[in-house]
Amino acid sequence: MQSLKFTETPHNHHYSFGYHTENKWLDGENIVLVRSDNESISKKLFPDAKTELVKLNVKTGNFSVIADGVTEWLDYLVLGKDVYYVKEKTLFKINTETNEERKLISLDGLGFPHATHDGRYLSLFNSDITPSSFAIFDTEKETLRHIFDYSFPEPYHTANHGMICPTDKELYFFAHEGDTRQVSDRLWLWSGYTGTAKNIATQRLSESGRVLDCYGHEVWSQSGKGLYFVKYRESADKNGICYVDISTNRTTLLYSGYDYWHVGVSRSGRFLTADTRGENGKSKIILLDTNTGAETEIDSVKSTFKHPCHPHPVISPNGNVMIYHVLSDSGMTAVRFAVLK
Repeated sequence: MQSLKFTETPHNHHYSFGYHTENKWLDGENIVLVRSDNESISKKLFPDAKTELVKLNVKTGNFSVIADGVTEWLDYLVLGKDVYYVKEKTLFKINTETNEERKLISLDGLGFPHATHDGRYLSLFNSDITPSSFAIFDTEKETLRHIFDYSFPEPYHTANHGMICPTDKELYFFAHEGDTRQVSDRLWLWSGYTGTAKNIATQRLSESGRVLDCYGHEVWSQSGKGLYFVKYRESADKNGICYVDISTNRTTLLYSGYDYWHVGVSRSGRFLTADTRGENGKSKIILLDTNTGAETEIDSVKSTFKHPCHPHPVISPNGNVMIYHVLSDSGMTAVRFAVLK
């Protein structure tokens, strides 16, 4: 698959499509982006920042404003024609066809929503407190249920990156956050069937206690049967993109052609999207075909280690457009669109 055309969001705002592990597409042509006058795209960090959600038609380039005041660049998702988003510690829903907006429920700091495939349940969490708090919102009953709290021993106590399983509301992934060279139990799964959490991917240690397998940046597979994640170059042997089967906890290294940073998964499940940490502020954008094993370089872009300007590439539902964050020459966080078909 070869990219034919590149376009980019205007450089008069900082733009993001939020965290790459959740859907932001209304359909194959229309996507919901968040934009701001502040590079962090955050009212939590910068209360006076102007942040707003906008709909962009990738084919025509037309923008329309949906809502303002979203708390963080990662605090929203799209389900059908509805956008769920967090602002002022409240969960809102707005229909992009009727513009009807509804205040749903107070969240008291919860954010980072992820959904089951059927759209019935959203997972939310708050890692600004200790222990971190994890909850599920029922979109049909419009009720919020606290699920569990979790923290780890110091110096890396934070549990975060909470993501409900797309096919089973009783399974909830979360990560042990911290220096990947020091954390030896990165991937965790909470089960509503047992009411307990367990580490699901073994990481080897040397005799001196050094972490030999450095893991991070996970995403559920479309089937909900496992997670893709990155094994970083700080590991003792070959690094790359891995997969863990949650029924067996068996970990497999799948792709190792690049110095990978993040991994995402297409709606069909056939393609993975990835970026690299790169050198000198440049990151490569990679499309991986799970049928053929091909690792195809799509682009090379300027990026930074500051959120939200990690590339975090994702692909449109119809597989025609790949998007990712770039740092523009004027220093703005922009979203680039690569037409693949």
